Amino acid sequence: MCYCIVTRGNCQDILTNTTKDSSLNLTPKQIESYTTSIDKKAASISKQVEKANTKALKDLQQQEEKLQKKLAKVDSNLAKQLFEPAKQQFANLNNKIAKQKSTTDKLQNLAGGNKEYLPLLDTFNTSLKFLDGKLGDIGSLKNQTTKALASVKGLEDELKNAADIKAYIKQRKEAIQAIFTQNGMVKDLQGLNKQAYYYGQQINEYKQLLKDPKKLEERAIVELTKSSLFKDFMQRNSQLASLFSVPANYGTPQALAGLQTRASVNQLLQARLGNITSIGSSNTASGAGGNPQQYLQQQVQTAQSELNKLKDQINKAGGSSSDLEMPDFKPNTQKTKRFLDRLEYGLDVQTAKQNSLFPVTSDIGLTVGYKLNDKSTIGVGVSYKMGWGSGFNNIKLTSEGIGLRSFVDMKLKGSLLISGGYEQNYMQRFGSIGELYNLPQTAWRQSALLGLTKKIIITKKKSTKIQVLYDFLNQQNHVPSPPILFRVGWGM
Repeated sequence: MCYCIVTRGNCQDILTNTTKDSSLNLTPKQIESYTTSIDKKAASISKQVEKANTKALKDLQQQEEKLQKKLAKVDSNLAKQLFEPAKQQFANLNNKIAKQKSTTDKLQNLAGGNKEYLPLLDTFNTSLKFLDGKLGDIGSLKNQTTKALASVKGLEDELKNAADIKAYIKQRKEAIQAIFTQNGMVKDLQGLNKQAYYYGQQINEYKQLLKDPKKLEERAIVELTKSSLFKDFMQRNSQLASLFSVPANYGTPQALAGLQTRASVNQLLQARLGNITSIGSSNTASGAGGNPQQYLQQQVQTAQSELNKLKDQINKAGGSSSDLEMPDFKPNTQKTKRFLDRLEYGLDVQTAKQNSLFPVTSDIGLTVGYKLNDKSTIGVGVSYKMGWGSGFNNIKLTSEGIGLRSFVDMKLKGSLLISGGYEQNYMQRFGSIGELYNLPQTAWRQSALLGLTKKIIITKKKSTKIQVLYDFLNQQNHVPSPPILFRVGWGM
């Protein structure tokens, strides 16, 4: 039986086999979508990492120039010995990165080479190599797969650059810290410490993008893993396989020859743990000597408990990365996020009623905020005042005004925020947008607001806000406005 990928009426044989799981259940459209998605993702992240790498070196060089001037005031000869050799290293490093050489060529003389294992990136790389080998000369599909492979390779290079730069920064930081500590200048290192910490966190942000595959990528990977062909290819050609080499006869009884059996391991444990019975209490002795597996299990559980405690401490410190560095300052977790990731979008509604049941107008506001840090957000917005008519018997939608907003939110305690803002509102009915051009300043009603916001988290990205605001300018307009504003909003 022939299992194949059908493309434009052609059949590309990948295996002649009667085993169902040897087939590759991916259509040409799925393969194209998968490779295109990986290509775009890898190219985008690679560009961001490259930009972060270049900026990190520039910032580090500027920090070292400042520190050299400070140390020179204390000991000029020591300052030259510590900082002058690094200038040539920076020049060489920047030149090599600019020339886009291989990762090994870029940093091998500085950091010795560092590479972190990222499972999804390994899967992308190996799956593309697998598809590239099975597609033969199938036109654009083959070209797209090759292009995606090149993008993944470029991303691998940039991530290795980042690992090497981090190692180099750590090396320089330790050397500088040792000298400055000896000379009582520890406080002068705060800028260097911040730069090193935020660079590491920024690279971790980019790595997180590789831990969240898109749905179409997930579906393609699931289909690939159903194929024994791909499983075998993955076992022999992935990065993980290079770290843990697979024997040539893997999966056969011959591969187990010479390995210890469970019975022999139990015998050895019984003999070794029997020596422990002479130490400690009689209960421990009988437990260890009588049942070595139970004794070992108890020890493993104890170790696991201690390990969980350490993990909790790391998570409370702000992360779980293997290269987590504890900062000596309170970090701003927003600083390393992309601009778009620091934006918050909101919708709020404020209603004025004629009686207890029917609203006269509703102000619908749209806002966008920028998170300065974990506690403060600034933003702008617009509002539209919609009229509903005079009652249930006379419902009529009209445009009763528009508004421009600016605001600041600052976390007070828990989910309670202090909110302030400045707004200008046009409070007259209009029939078209053209009527709003060239309005006199007196046509706008001004508001200076201050109050409290209660934020209720619904999901990780969605929340509800309840606001109570006081208008300090309510009496200064031609037509006085209500002093207290009550708004309900939604954010994401």
